[in-house]
Amino acid sequence: MTRMPICDLALMVIVGISAIACSRNDGQHQDTPSPIASTSRAPRAGASPGNPTTMNQLYPLLDAVRVFRNDDGGDLFAPAAISQMAAMPDVDASLVAILSSSNEPLARRFAAVEALLQRGPAPVVATADTTAAVLDVVVKALPQDRVHNRWGLPGHAPGRLSKRLLLLPDLDTDRLRPLLDDQHLLEIYGSETATIQEIHRYRIADLAAYLIALARHVTYVDDPDPSVRDRFIATLRQ
Repeated sequence: MTRMPICDLALMVIVGISAIACSRNDGQHQDTPSPIASTSRAPRAGASPGNPTTMNQLYPLLDAVRVFRNDDGGDLFAPAAISQMAAMPDVDASLVAILSSSNEPLARRFAAVEALLQRGPAPVVATADTTAAVLDVVVKALPQDRVHNRWGLPGHAPGRLSKRLLLLPDLDTDRLRPLLDDQHLLEIYGSETATIQEIHRYRIADLAAYLIALARHVTYVDDPDPSVRDRFIATLRQ
């Protein structure tokens, strides 16, 4: 009978013991999740509601329009641009994130307001916070505007942007109060409307008073004499 060398026999014993140990460990831990499976993270608290990728896609569209020169008072964005936005994920939340950010240029924030209202805010962003953010941009942007046809003519008819503003939920007209002090004249284009503006010489203060009156469902006091309109403005302050 051939004898196995002692070193080979020892090696076989060690391998056998290792195999038995591995088999036992497999039976004991077969349901234990792997370390990779346990590394998933919960969403970060306080994360921005905007989609960063979508916001980057929106910037060129928002910056391409002449936001302070809406000469004809019509929609600011072409249908193709609106269709582009509609295909982006979380587009309404991203527009709100842009218009709400004080780090963004005012022109871009105002363009985001225009885009959001032209699209019609989705229910998820049609909130009091969004309305407040929109009005804060309006208070800053309206005095910078070069043509005011989109806002309408005080005492006559609201423009297309004013109509959309008045549809926002939880419209707090007190946020428009700073505009009641602005004496700059409106710039109105067109034949009949421009003639009316030339006679009445409406100011930004008159436009703000008109919007507040419409939102509060009170009769706007119109008069060619600005002192009469000023008395009405004084009543709105109370």
